[in-house]
Amino acid sequence: MTPSSETRAAGRIPELDGLRGFAVLLVVSLHYLHDPSANLPAWQHRLQSFFGLGWTGVDLFFVLSGFLIVGILLDVRETPFYFKTFYIRRFFRIVPVYYVWIALYVLLVWIGGTFLSRHLHTELHPAIGWAVWRHFLFLQNVRPMDYALLAGYWFGPMWSLAVEEQFYLVAPFVVRLLSRRWLILFLLGVVIGALCLRVLLYRFSPSPQWPAYVWMPCRADSLAIGALGAVGWKNAAFRARLSDRKGILYFIFAVLLIGMAVLGIWFPNPRIFFTQTAGYTWIALFYLSLLFVVLVDTGGPIARLARMSWLRACGQISYCVYLIHAAILFLCVQLLTNGTGSPSKLRGALAVVAALAVTFGVAKASWIWLERPLLQRGHKYKY
Repeated sequence: MTPSSETRAAGRIPELDGLRGFAVLLVVSLHYLHDPSANLPAWQHRLQSFFGLGWTGVDLFFVLSGFLIVGILLDVRETPFYFKTFYIRRFFRIVPVYYVWIALYVLLVWIGGTFLSRHLHTELHPAIGWAVWRHFLFLQNVRPMDYALLAGYWFGPMWSLAVEEQFYLVAPFVVRLLSRRWLILFLLGVVIGALCLRVLLYRFSPSPQWPAYVWMPCRADSLAIGALGAVGWKNAAFRARLSDRKGILYFIFAVLLIGMAVLGIWFPNPRIFFTQTAGYTWIALFYLSLLFVVLVDTGGPIARLARMSWLRACGQISYCVYLIHAAILFLCVQLLTNGTGSPSKLRGALAVVAALAVTFGVAKASWIWLERPLLQRGHKYKY
């Protein structure tokens, strides 16, 4: 049996853990398996190009964050400890693991920088300065910094965490202060505004690709689309209409999926004009439709897949996996192939397998000994 829509609207939804696992596997597959420069036979190249849209896993994370965070805030918006409890719980969920990862890089540079530079044939830029310290303030997406090799892999995924943290600063005030009607209008304005801002960057900025990709206002449409989904899902009449019109929901999902295929075939680069303008919004709408499919058709094949235990387990440890996977891959490739490995070659494939084992092993250990205890501590604070 599957939970009723009322229960699922108020409690934990297992399918969303599966979607979170799917999101992190998309990102990992991009970095671990996608190598467009490899000299491969045509069929292998087409097979590998399947992973080219793995970067959209970040957009799925954004949609899920908007949906879950705004959904939580809507449930507790009238409670006396609304702000205090929200920010304390977010702190315990995000900050400790994030700070530990930054601190490990600082220790590498201070203690083992010379050794690693000699044995990994790499440099450890940036030096310990603002380029590193800004990460403690979640400001890494404000202006670009040149990262070299290990530092780029170490800090590269963190831009999206800055986007989410900046969203967390704003969302509680918006939900608390606006009525449902004005909240919907505000979120629609954010969606339109983010799309317009990206277009304006291409019209007036000499280098629009970076800010369009990482600035929070430019990526806020994905978060706002997820938030709109939460506003709808909290309304019993809206849930009933979705349940009564599953065919229409699947039709919308199929249309949006065709659009994703078009992006994957002709516009896979996340930093070209069409993808960065209409493409980002289309991707967010597709993932919202996917989210509604698994919520509404709980007996359907997509929802059953999302409930699979291994996928939900990936979702459980997805935060740490996302944070560390790129740096772990870089270190494994350097150690096992002297930096020349490709996932299409034997030694490169072995490096990928080793990196997967290390990444998921470390993430599981982090969940057991660090993240879960911190989550439990955070949830001692009640709204």
